[in-house]
Amino acid sequence: MNIVYGRTGVAAQIWAALACFIGGCALVGWHLHLPELIQLRRDWAPMQYFTALCGLSIGAASLFIIRRRYRVAAGFAALVGVITSITLLEYIFGFTLVIFGRNFDELLFPARIVVETSHPGRMAPNTALCYLLLAIAASSPLWRRTHLLTRFASMMMLGIFSMSLATVALLGYLFQLEHAYGWAAWTDMAAHTSVSLALLGFSVFLVGWHHLYGDELPSWLAIPVTTYAAVCALGHSIAVGSVTGNGSLAVSFLMFGAIGVTALSAATRYAMQSRRLMKELLARNKELEKQVDTLRGIDVPPVSDAAQSAAAELTEVANRLEALAAGRSAQR
Repeated sequence: MNIVYGRTGVAAQIWAALACFIGGCALVGWHLHLPELIQLRRDWAPMQYFTALCGLSIGAASLFIIRRRYRVAAGFAALVGVITSITLLEYIFGFTLVIFGRNFDELLFPARIVVETSHPGRMAPNTALCYLLLAIAASSPLWRRTHLLTRFASMMMLGIFSMSLATVALLGYLFQLEHAYGWAAWTDMAAHTSVSLALLGFSVFLVGWHHLYGDELPSWLAIPVTTYAAVCALGHSIAVGSVTGNGSLAVSFLMFGAIGVTALSAATRYAMQSRRLMKELLARNKELEKQVDTLRGIDVPPVSDAAQSAAAELTEVANRLEALAAGRSAQR
């Protein structure tokens, strides 16, 4: 099958490959006992084994979707969906699943680093939620009795939502807001996990974009942009309020965030309208150029000798009539 990827398809593959690289490095670190690949700082949470496996799986699913291998991608998405669903159920109902005498979170590999970890080997709840959303997005091409637009538009929105949650965690590390990357007293999202999830969310978003619009801009691009900015603003306002204990500061941060989101949404809509008008003007200009080229290509037939002589005779007759009329007027 000859597939034309375009700019959005190539970008989606690049971000997915980078996320796979991050997850693969973490898996290598677990197997070769290299803590530098698992934990960026000694006081930060590590990337758990299942987290790295999920990142590698979602990255592979994104690469397979862009190549129209939907069933293979759905297989990777199902694996991630099972892992993350069990993890979230363990957090919600407060139990630890035991399989073959081992905790589910350490089923494939024992946890040796438990810094900022509530349960050894268990990924953070915000990490599990992001991967679950991405798994649902990766399975959307196989949704039955659903319009094509619904499938890939859902993929785009799920990717954006996951990317926004990862961005909240990443900015939390940059600005030292612990509650931005750690929920309650549970396991924190690792710093490189937030980078990987941001890459994967953007990759999944671009995959849906590529399937629906190619390299053209979606007419409703303002919706995912506004969603991304709103989730980031809300997440950081909650984190600021939790860290400082100052509710008014959190409300002020949220208000400024709302103003920024509104401005960003309006700017996106204005840019989309300007781009649409520019495309219409360019299309009309091309049509006019084609019409001018067509007119230039029309050959005007040369005037024959007979026609030239007839025109000369008519001119001579007209001159004689004018002279005769001038002579009669002079006699009068």
